[in-house]
Formats: sequence, C-alpha cells, structure tokens
Amino acid sequence: KKKKKLPYLRALFGDVKFVSGDLLTCQRKAENHLVRQLLEGLGVKPFSNPREVIQSHILPTFRTDQWKEKERKVIVSYLLYIFYESKREKSILRDGLRDDLKDCVVFATNHGLIPLKENRIHFCEEFLSSPVFNFEKNFPELNSLSVDSMYAKLADDDKDVRGSLKIFLRRLGIERSEER
Repeated sequence: KKKKKLPYLRALFGDVKFVSGDLLTCQRKAENHLVRQLLEGLGVKPFSNPREVIQSHILPTFRTDQWKEKERKVIVSYLLYIFYESKREKSILRDGLRDDLKDCVVFATNHGLIPLKENRIHFCEEFLSSPVFNFEKNFPELNSLSVDSMYAKLADDDKDVRGSLKIFLRRLGIERSEER
C-alpha cells in the first residue's frame, strides 16, 4: 500500500520543502541553533507533525488563490496526504479542522481544479460500486462535475483503501451520482 501512495506524495514533497530531522539535531546546541537560523533564512518552516503541514501550508493554499498556481497532481497530493494522515491518526481532523477544510477545499475534477464550496461535485464512475447511468457520457452538455479518476486510481484494486477514500471524500462534501 505504501508503494501506491508515494508517487502521489512526491508532488507534496516537491511543493513543501522537507528536510531530514537529523539535520536539525547537531551534537552541539550552538551548531543546532546556527543550522536552524540558516534554514529559516532559506524559508524552511519547522513542521513537527502532519496537522501543522495541513494548517500552515495546505489550508492557506486552498483559502487563497495560490491553488490556481499549483499543478493538478499537487492538489491531489494535498488531499491524499490528509487522507492517509487522518487514517493513521484519527484526531488530525478534529477540533474544527474538517470544517475548515470543507470550507476551502479544492478538488481536481473532470473540468479542472474546482473549489467545492461553489460547486456540486460527484463521485467519478471509478468510485461507484454498481453501474449507474453515466450522465457525463450520455449528456455531455450538462457539464456535470465529478472528482478526477486520479483519486480512485490511488486505490487500484484495494477495495478497503478505495472504500475509506470514498468515505473521506464524502465527508468533505463529494456527492453520490444518484443525489443529482
């Protein structure tokens, strides 16, 4: 499973500059302080946990127009990072963080990067367990929005991961096709 998520997280790691924790723990306190000052001067922010990455980098990107400058794969990687971290540590999306995310989240869709708050976005066909009428294929003029299949491809044939990801996306506000 870890091999599947790494290609998606590479985009996040390219967007947020991470450094090894070993770099921050020198033998002498004076050296440690100098290394920290150097890194701060280069714009490296100290993130001690995933919640800080979400609150200090991902949410501000969604709240501002910065997301418009990001590549599709970076936006996908943001949500996958939050998904995997919330799966690993359930408390990450507590204390209003899920609501904050719902208010500003941007999704990669079949029509580009789209803020959820302004639109109704549905699950793509790859997330549906049973075949349903495909509005997009049969009525392209409706311009129905659905999450990019890139999210579903993460799970490949792993039904547990795909199911958990679908629940995560649903909690953020993605709708089922039959809710149209």
